[in-house]
Amino acid sequence: MIPARVPRVLRMGPARLTAGLDHCRRLDLPAHRTLHGAPEPRELDELISQVNEVDMRGRGGAAFPFARKLRAVADSAGNDDSVVLVNGAEGEPASSKDAMLLTRNPHLVLDGAVLAAEALGAREVVVATAGGEVAEASVAAAVAERRAANISGGS
Repeated sequence: MIPARVPRVLRMGPARLTAGLDHCRRLDLPAHRTLHGAPEPRELDELISQVNEVDMRGRGGAAFPFARKLRAVADSAGNDDSVVLVNGAEGEPASSKDAMLLTRNPHLVLDGAVLAAEALGAREVVVATAGGEVAEASVAAAVAERRAANISGGS
């Protein structure tokens, strides 16, 4: 039986989280830029509107709406003290989604974190990974690639 009202499905293009990973084990910065291009900085309200429109949610189990989290941080006092924290520490039992994404496509994560940081006026981005993991080395290599290319998000 088909429901009377079918929900609208929003999509901003082809799958982005795993794009290109069928051709290589890890997307370095040039491969990432070829696939995804350079992110365009956005004003805070524009970024909140976009992530709200596509219903972007956290992947930690509670599926908390990212737009609400972004608005809450923006509404808090003293944005110059804001820090964007990427929780890639894999706290969900039997999950390896964080490690997969940070290991194989770290620049996608860094681009999103930098977009949020710039929109919020945050002073830094911190990426938390499980200690000693391959993901940690991949993120460190991605940051080094960005520093070498002098791209935002490299410190």
